[in-house]
Amino acid sequence: MFSGIDAGGEKHPKLATMLFIAHSGATAINAGKVYFTKNPMAINYPQWIAFVKYSYKQIKWVLLEKSEARDAYVSGKLYDDLKGTCFMVDKCFEKFSSGYIVVFDSP
Repeated sequence: MFSGIDAGGEKHPKLATMLFIAHSGATAINAGKVYFTKNPMAINYPQWIAFVKYSYKQIKWVLLEKSEARDAYVSGKLYDDLKGTCFMVDKCFEKFSSGYIVVFDSP
């Protein structure tokens, strides 16, 4: 069974979500089969165990980890944009101040 984590330990939340959806559908079909046939021996226990496993991981991802991952991504993007802007400002300042002596007064 795949858990949404590759061999290097890297998480793949999109894959884990797709696995959760797939196991949810299969579990719902099994529940319908048991209900309509009135046969408790038709319960697919491995499917139900997989459903519980992926449900736990999905709830954990949505409630705890998703917002942290989103914040880290947005912070990284903002930092990269700020770094690029600072680089452009520095280059512009060097261009306009070349040949001049620049003195900064502190207030």
